Amino acid sequence: MKTRITAIIIAAAMILGTLGMSACADTRYVMTINGEEVRAGEYIYAQLTAAQEAAMIFIDTNPDIDTNAGDFNYFRQELDGIPFGDWINNRAIELLKEMRITAELFDELGLSLSDDDENAIRRNTEGFWASTEGIDTLNLGFNTWGGFYESIGIGKASLSAILSYSLMSEMVFFALYGADGIEAVSEAEIKAFFAEEFMRFRMIGLSTHDLDEDQMTELEVLAADFVVRLNAGEAFAIIYDDYVDFVEERDYVADEDNPGEPDDSGDPDDSGEPDDSGEPDDSDDPDKSDDPDEDETDENPQYDSNEFDLLERKGYPQYLPEDVHNFLADIVSGTADTYKTEENIFLLQRLDILEREDWLDESTVNFLLHEIKDDELEEKIRAGFDTLEVILNQAAIRRYKPENAARIVL
Repeated sequence: MKTRITAIIIAAAMILGTLGMSACADTRYVMTINGEEVRAGEYIYAQLTAAQEAAMIFIDTNPDIDTNAGDFNYFRQELDGIPFGDWINNRAIELLKEMRITAELFDELGLSLSDDDENAIRRNTEGFWASTEGIDTLNLGFNTWGGFYESIGIGKASLSAILSYSLMSEMVFFALYGADGIEAVSEAEIKAFFAEEFMRFRMIGLSTHDLDEDQMTELEVLAADFVVRLNAGEAFAIIYDDYVDFVEERDYVADEDNPGEPDDSGDPDDSGEPDDSGEPDDSDDPDKSDDPDEDETDENPQYDSNEFDLLERKGYPQYLPEDVHNFLADIVSGTADTYKTEENIFLLQRLDILEREDWLDESTVNFLLHEIKDDELEEKIRAGFDTLEVILNQAAIRRYKPENAARIVL
C-alpha cells in the first residue's frame, strides 16, 4: 500500500469529492515541526486518512474476520502489534511529516501556486464547507459538512492547507517525473508498464448449466472450433455472430447475462485505474450503417476493431472469475483458448494492448506515472524525516481521539 502524501490526496478525493466535506475554526496546534505550529484540524484530517488506511490494511490481512458484524469494533483490534487507535495517531503524524517535506521539495524545485490555484483552493474550501450532499444519510446531527467538521475540530484554514498540500504534491510529482520533469519517465517505459500490468482481451461465456452429455459435447466442439478460427485470423465479430445464431437455435445455451457481449458501460472500478470499456464513439461515423440487414463485417471494416475489447489489470479480476483471470494472464498475446468452469466455457482471446493507443489518454498516462513512481517519491520524502524536529503537544494529542475523527470512515 502506498503511504506517501498521495494517501491524503486520495482521501481528499474520496471524502471531499464524494461527500463535500468542510471544517471549523479551531486553530490550536497539535505539534511543531521545525518550530512551525501544526493546526489541530490538519492532524484530525490526517487521522481520517490514517483511519481509512488502517481499515484497508486490517481487512487485507484479516480476510476471515467479518468487519461488518454488529459487535465488531476496529478499536479493539491491533495492527502490527499496536492498538488500532495508536496506529492511526502514529500514521497521522507521519502524514503531517510527509506534507511538510513535500512543501520543502515544492520550494526547492522553484514551484509556486498561481493566483488561479489559490482562488480554486478558496472556492473549493467554501464549497466543501457549505455542502449538504450525503450528510443526512449518516445521521451525524448536522445540516452541512461544515457543521460536522467544525464539531470534530477541523477548521477552514486546516482544510485549505490540506487542499494546498494536495495540489503541491501533484506539482512536485510532475516536476520530477512528468514529460518535462527532472527525472522524466519515457513514453517507452510507460507503455512497457501498461503492457506488463494490464490485459486487453475479448471473451464469450458459453453457459454449461444443466446440459446433458450430448449438449455438453456439442458446446465443447463449438468452443474448440471458435478457438481454431480465431487463431487462424478470423474476426471475433464473425465468431460472436455465429455464437448468437447458435444460442438462438438452441435454448439450452441462452444466457441473458453473457459476459462476452460488447459493453460500453466503462470502468465501474474506484481504484483509479484506466477506463476499460474500449468503446469508440461512432455515432457520427458516416460508414456506420443503421441497416440491420447490412453485412457489417463486409461493409464496415471497423466493426471488429475495438467493439469487444475489455481491459483488466493483472491480479485484479473485474469481468472474470479469479481462476479464469489467472488463465487469461498465461495466454500468449494474439492467440485464443478456452477455460471451462462448472457453469461456463469461456472463450478467451488475448490481444496486443499497445494497439489501443486511444487507451493511453492523458488521464491514463498520469495514472500509470503514479503507479510507476509513487513508491520512489515516497522514499525521497521519507528520507527527509531525519531533518525534521517534531515536538508533540501531548495535551492536544490526548484530546483529539481517533475514535471521534474516524466515525464517518469506519
